[in-house]
Amino acid sequence: MDCKNSKLPSSFDAMLTQLPNACYRSDTPNFFQWEGIWLLPEFIQGALAFRSHFESHDDDVILASTMKSGTTWLKALCSCIMQNGRSDDEEDILINTNPMPASRPWRLKSMPRTLIRTSQNSKCKIVYITRNFKDAFVSFWHLNNSTIGKFTESGPLPLEKEFQYFCDGVTLFGPFYDHVLDYWAESLKMPHKILFMKYDELNRDPKGQVKRLASFLGKAFSIDQEADNVLWRCSLERL
Repeated sequence: MDCKNSKLPSSFDAMLTQLPNACYRSDTPNFFQWEGIWLLPEFIQGALAFRSHFESHDDDVILASTMKSGTTWLKALCSCIMQNGRSDDEEDILINTNPMPASRPWRLKSMPRTLIRTSQNSKCKIVYITRNFKDAFVSFWHLNNSTIGKFTESGPLPLEKEFQYFCDGVTLFGPFYDHVLDYWAESLKMPHKILFMKYDELNRDPKGQVKRLASFLGKAFSIDQEADNVLWRCSLERL
């Protein structure tokens, strides 16, 4: 395995040689399995730094997800709810509030064992969102083919080949089902700390799911209009 071009510290390079590896859209190993998920070397380095230095605050909200599962929409909803963006005026709190108050929405793809380890000493909340695997897979395939040359060496990959990688679990932040099931299991153990959401349910019943999210964050709506205002501010057409 040749990692000379990665410009990573030699100690990190040595660690990579001890990890399971795979060739994803490449003729040489470029994916490594670290703490149960497949990552690029630079992502592992970032995850190690995060685990070593990140200190969660009690009022933090950490967003976790599988790839292409609606995280951008969820982040907008959480930010708006946390900043009480429910007034009837036209000023958009997502655009004009700067700097943001102390509570911070963090967006991560980590497995629960890593995330919980870094947040176990605080009262922060974790919101996890996933999506129907077929929709997530197709969206991820399109994304990968649009970033050719950035993370992989090869050209566009046929759907069938990408699907085989997906089923084998060798995909960024995969295996998909391990990621989902681990968070589901942890949410059952700690419902006060982890909220498990589904993009499909959020899309089908946005008001009901936003009310559920607001209650979990300790920002329950007193009237329906508050939920309507959040949904308007964070509508997909406005993001």
